[in-house]
Amino acid sequence: MIGIRGTRRRIREVVTRARDDSRRLAAARDQGALDERRRLSRELHDSVSQALYGISLGARTARELLDREIDRARERGERGGDRRDDTTGADGLLELAEPIDYIRQLADTAIAETRVLLGRLRPETLETEGLVAALDRHVAALRDRYGIAAEATLGPEPETTPEAKHALYRIAQESLHNVAKHSGARHVRLHLLSGPGTVTLTVADDGVGFDSRGSFPGRLGLLSMRERAREVGGTLSVDSRPGRGSRVRVTVPAAP
Repeated sequence: MIGIRGTRRRIREVVTRARDDSRRLAAARDQGALDERRRLSRELHDSVSQALYGISLGARTARELLDREIDRARERGERGGDRRDDTTGADGLLELAEPIDYIRQLADTAIAETRVLLGRLRPETLETEGLVAALDRHVAALRDRYGIAAEATLGPEPETTPEAKHALYRIAQESLHNVAKHSGARHVRLHLLSGPGTVTLTVADDGVGFDSRGSFPGRLGLLSMRERAREVGGTLSVDSRPGRGSRVRVTVPAAP
């Protein structure tokens, strides 16, 4: 009997150590991934972002200088010079405007794309700035990147756990990504509300909608969002019909 009890005790100790080792390994893996995201975000910000801003600024300056030269060419023609030559000169300068505007447009688009990538690479923003600031930054990036009229009603920083804030942020990211990629929406509203014992995030759009009971684009993302909500003790619901837009609502417990 003593041998059996000792064996059981040793088995429990081995299982406990294995679980502890698994948790430590998972924590180390998560920390390594976080450190790598931080490194990438710094490099992306310090090199690519700055270069893109420089290109955009250079194109904007070139366009302003070109506009001045065009105005001067037209003024010379109006003062009675060789109107044909001056008109030709102004028209020739105008031809240079199109490639400059194209470069500027590409740079501005790339800057917006970079902002989105930085938002995805820097979850530590939740720790340093809070959930409200991170969501506000992401909504602004959505407006810049896709031209969607996005509104955010966020209120004060919610009182909940860091894990719940991270889940809310990732769910908002996935929801807004689906809106931009699949919905064809012109407007989207994001609402963060702290109630008695709960924190609720709602993302609603006026897009084409879908049958939320069936198969639809972004379904794997929806499963991921539900799993994130469940992991922090929350719930997620989706309300959508074809032609009626869609609404994603997630509720998580407030911090005790």
